[in-house]
Amino acid sequence: MRLVVALREAQDTSAGLDVVADEDVVANLAPLLRPGPGATVDRRGRRRQSLPPATAEERDEVLRFLAMLTIESGRIGRAYVGFAAPGMFVEPVLIAAGRSDVPAAAVWEAVLALFRSRMRAGAPIPRGALPDVVRRAPDGGTSGSAELDRYLASRVVTLADIDVALAVATRRPLGFMPLRPLLRTTRVAVKMSVGGCTDNAIERAEELRMDYQRYWRARVSADPAARAQQDRLRRSLLGASDRATARVGVRTPPWGADLWRELEAETHALPNGSLPGDMDPDLLLGGLSDLANRCRIWFSDAFDVDSELGRRRAEQEAPT
Repeated sequence: MRLVVALREAQDTSAGLDVVADEDVVANLAPLLRPGPGATVDRRGRRRQSLPPATAEERDEVLRFLAMLTIESGRIGRAYVGFAAPGMFVEPVLIAAGRSDVPAAAVWEAVLALFRSRMRAGAPIPRGALPDVVRRAPDGGTSGSAELDRYLASRVVTLADIDVALAVATRRPLGFMPLRPLLRTTRVAVKMSVGGCTDNAIERAEELRMDYQRYWRARVSADPAARAQQDRLRRSLLGASDRATARVGVRTPPWGADLWRELEAETHALPNGSLPGDMDPDLLLGGLSDLANRCRIWFSDAFDVDSELGRRRAEQEAPT
């Protein structure tokens, strides 16, 4: 590591390689190049037994490797590049170009789409296009660079290509912005969305809620006495939601998805004899969704649903 640190310092000061050569490090790393039983050092370069001194060829090869070695410890991890790139890389370019009014996310998506299309259009490359120094052909030899150049030609992205992508994205940024999410206009949908429920769960809750309402409209219109059964069921559903919330307990938000699963388990746990008419557990889940729409059940800490719904509508209608 001393040699690596010295090499990095030499790169910063444009110093020559000869001023940073650590004799002890080179002497310990050079035997690693010896194949088979001759490699008698561990991965950290520590000697396990006395070794003959490194040859001049081995020393030169180690120095060439270390001269090309770059430790990217200060750079953003690959998993976070997509989130950090618009603000860290694209926005400074837009500011320098005097186009700070253009969303950086749109420009990043345009450039990224260019690379995606080129990489996918180029098809898989045999052996991953490894350089000849490490890639070996099946017959034991190495293939020439002309073969790799042919495979890589269709994947080349030039600065002119990137300039075209930037020009198009700055003129038509909306074409590269992510699609706006569907606006939820019911209280239960807003509650479940804030609680972290999936879109599929929200759609299911909406459908079951409408089925529940249709069921009781038909029952009550044919039998006015069914109101008493509906009220009794409503009390049972509130008790089920109370038990489900107690099982979820105090958790770090969002916990709405966990509560939704617990509510579904409660509907299946209710005895069949307690259900009015021909109701099934799915209709009971629709009843719980209806109670949530009436602000009797929450999938998060209580908040002003109407204000949140108004904020979402204003955000949806605002120009991008």
